[in-house]
Amino acid sequence: MEKSGKLVDMDQSSLNGFERNALLENDGQGGFDNVSYHRGVSLEQDGRGIVAFDMDLDGDIDLYVANYRRRGSLLRNDTTGRNWIAVKLVGSRSNRDAVGARLTLTAGGVNQIRDVRAGEGFISGSTLVQHFGLADTPHVDSLTIRWPSGLVQSIENPPINHHIRINEDSEGYEIIR
Repeated sequence: MEKSGKLVDMDQSSLNGFERNALLENDGQGGFDNVSYHRGVSLEQDGRGIVAFDMDLDGDIDLYVANYRRRGSLLRNDTTGRNWIAVKLVGSRSNRDAVGARLTLTAGGVNQIRDVRAGEGFISGSTLVQHFGLADTPHVDSLTIRWPSGLVQSIENPPINHHIRINEDSEGYEIIR
């Protein structure tokens, strides 16, 4: 059998593009559920990167998807009625953006950990604000920060449903929204 040896012209296409976006939700049992269709984000696009951030400062995480050769998509989250806290760290002995800091939040007997990072991968990004979703938990027991300088700060009962700022060389926090 003879083969033509012809190559496919990929100038205007992506070899693996135009798949449906997928949104996975933590099921609280160590796994994830695909909630893409139910959340209205099962869009057929050629997404290449993502940024997760609170665009409208309402306490829930919005998504921006960078698509190949077409306009990006802003997926706005308008969930209401769930508790949260957002934390912005400002370093002084450590770097100003607190990159490398680890935050451990304890609420309702559950620990959540966030590491401050300056990048997330190819055509993706992250905010320096660390967001913790609390669902129906009515308060935060404690928030511990391990700064890159080695300093460890602990804050008892920080306020929920607020954006707070914590400075490395200060005690306590400042509510910024």
